[in-house]
Amino acid sequence: MKKLTFILLLFTNFINAQNLDTLTLSQFLVLAKQKQIGIKEATLNGRVAALNFAIYKGSLKPQIDLNARLPNYSKSFTEVTQPNGSILFQSITNNNSSIGLSMSQVIPKTGGTVYLQTNLQRFDDFENGFNNYNGLPIQLTLFQPLFGFNAMKWDQEIEPLKLREAEKQEKVDLAMLDLQASDLFFNLLMANQDFEIAKANEASNQQLLTIAKERFQLGKISKSDWMQLQLSLISAEKNKRRALQAVKTASANMYTFLGLSIDNQIITPKEPIGSGTINRDRKTVLAKAKKNRPEIETFYKMKLEAERAVEKAKKESGLQANVTASFGFARSSDNLPDVYTSPQQVQYLQLQLSMPILDWGQQAAQRQITLENQQFTTELIKQQEVAFENNILQTIARFENAQKELILVAQIQKLAKERFKITQESYVLGAISITDLTLAQREKDLAQRDYISTLGLYWQAIYELEVWTLE
Repeated sequence: MKKLTFILLLFTNFINAQNLDTLTLSQFLVLAKQKQIGIKEATLNGRVAALNFAIYKGSLKPQIDLNARLPNYSKSFTEVTQPNGSILFQSITNNNSSIGLSMSQVIPKTGGTVYLQTNLQRFDDFENGFNNYNGLPIQLTLFQPLFGFNAMKWDQEIEPLKLREAEKQEKVDLAMLDLQASDLFFNLLMANQDFEIAKANEASNQQLLTIAKERFQLGKISKSDWMQLQLSLISAEKNKRRALQAVKTASANMYTFLGLSIDNQIITPKEPIGSGTINRDRKTVLAKAKKNRPEIETFYKMKLEAERAVEKAKKESGLQANVTASFGFARSSDNLPDVYTSPQQVQYLQLQLSMPILDWGQQAAQRQITLENQQFTTELIKQQEVAFENNILQTIARFENAQKELILVAQIQKLAKERFKITQESYVLGAISITDLTLAQREKDLAQRDYISTLGLYWQAIYELEVWTLE
C-alpha cells in the first residue's frame, strides 16, 4: 500500500511538472480522481444530503429552548385613568424580567406536539417600592390535530429515500468521471494516431519521391505519377501539421479537465488493449443496476410524493379540528419560595373547529389537480422504468458489438498494413501503378483509425456499464 501511494505521488508530481512522455488510460483515471473538481462536487453533494438527513433526524428529537428577558427595565410616563374619569400622567419605573425553559417533542405517528415548560417572572415597581413573582414551575401541553394532514408521517418514508438516492447519485457522479476521462483520453489517442499516420506517410512519400525522381528522369514513370507523388508528400505534410494541432488541443483539454496549466505541453497516450472476451449477463447487470442505481429510489419517491399531495389536498379541504390540552402548576406571590412550595393547579382544554362552507369549488379543483398529477406520475414512472431497462440493454448490446468488432478491425488493420507494405515494395519494383499504391495507403490509414475508434467505443461501453452497475 505504501509503495502504491509513493508511485501515485511520484506520478502526480510528474504531471504537475508537465513533463509527460507516455500516459496510460488507468493513470489518467487515477489523476482524474485526484485532481478533477467533479470529485469534490460529487462528494460535497453527498455530504450535504447526509447533513440534511441529520437535520431531519434531529427535528424528531426533543428540542430544548431557553428564553429570557434580563433585564427588562422601563422608566416612562403613562396616562392613568382616575376614579372620577380624569387622567393623570404618572411616572412609572419598573423592571419586568423573566426566564423560562421549554422542551418540545413531535409525535410523528399522530402529527401532534408535546410541550413541557417552566417559567419564572419577577416584577419590580421602583416607584412604589414593591416586587412580585409569577411562576410556572411546570406545565405539560399537548397540541394534536384530529383530522388534518400529517406531514411528519410522510417525511418518515420520504426522507430516508432522499438520503439513499443522494448516496447512490454520488457513486454515479464519480463513475461518470471515468466515462468523461476515457472519452478525453481516446480523443487524444485518435488525434495522436492521425499524427503518427501522417508522419509515417510523410516519410514513406519522401522515400518514394526520391526513388521516383530517378525513374522519372529515365522516363520510366509518367509526369502525372511524378506529380501525384509530389502532391502526396505535400498532403502528408499538411496532414501532419493538422494532426499535431489536434494532439495539442486534445492534450489541452485533458490538462483543463485535471485543472492543470497547459503551457503547450502535449501528452503522448499509450494505446490500451482490449480486456479479452468479457461476458455481461443481462439479468445480472439489470439486477445490479436496480440494486445500486438511484433511479429506483427516485421512482418510489415520486410515487410517495404524489400520494402525499393527494392526501394533503383531501385532509385540508374538509373538517379541521385541533385539540390543545395542558396541565400544570402556577403561583403568584411576593415571596419567591411560595411559587415553588405552594403552587396551584392550572388546566386548559380547547377544541378548535374549522369547516369550509362555500369556496366556489376551489378545494374540489385542488383535489382534482392532485389526482390527475398522481395519475400522470404513475404513467411517467412506468415509462421511465422502461427507458431505464432499455438504456441498460442497449449499453450491453453496444459493448457486445464493440467487443466483436474489435477482433475484426484488429484483423483488418493487420491485413491492411501487410498489403500496403507489399504494394509499396511492388511499386518500387515498378510492378504496380501509383493509383494502386495510393489506394493501399488509404486503406491502411482507414483501418488504423477504425481500430482506434472501435477500441474507444469498447472502453467507453465498459465504463458505461460501470456507471449502470456501479461496480
